[in-house]
Amino acid sequence: MTPPYPTATPAVTAGTFTGPHLVEGQGELSGAVTRALRSGTAPVYAPGAVLKADPWGEDLQLSLHLLYELHYRGFDGVDGEREWDPDLLRLRQALEARFLHVLRTELSDVPRSAEEAFAPLLVEPVDLSDSSSARRRSTPRGALPLVHPPDRAHRLHPAPAPKAQELRTAEVDGDCCWADRSEAHK
Repeated sequence: MTPPYPTATPAVTAGTFTGPHLVEGQGELSGAVTRALRSGTAPVYAPGAVLKADPWGEDLQLSLHLLYELHYRGFDGVDGEREWDPDLLRLRQALEARFLHVLRTELSDVPRSAEEAFAPLLVEPVDLSDSSSARRRSTPRGALPLVHPPDRAHRLHPAPAPKAQELRTAEVDGDCCWADRSEAHK
């Protein structure tokens, strides 16, 4: 009986997964991974290649992608057992360590938690003299609210545009704004 949902593991044909095609390497490391996956052998690369690789570059990032993909769908023509190959896992660990070290050192001033990231955004600025809400609060009682013409576009059912004689300009804090005098907005 076939389960009513897709199975977690890809279909296996003669010991190989049917998945995406294996791409060409973009440098020494990703080339070594690609050659190792195609040939079924251990990856061959220079001893200091991981430390010399640009952690933000295509070579290291593609290498990590190829090694991670083995744990998802695999690649067309690559034996599914390569997912747990000790040589590939060692290389993946070294690539991850290189990338995480640079990530943590170069981005040391970024917030480490959601609370740190949002804390500055949750504080209202002290000087509101330049904000539109301060302008609304400083408008005398009974005066018409100032509305910029583009603000009408966000309404679901906009009122008909006022005639030219129904609009007047006003200068508030050095900015020129439009005030609508039509009946619909009083």
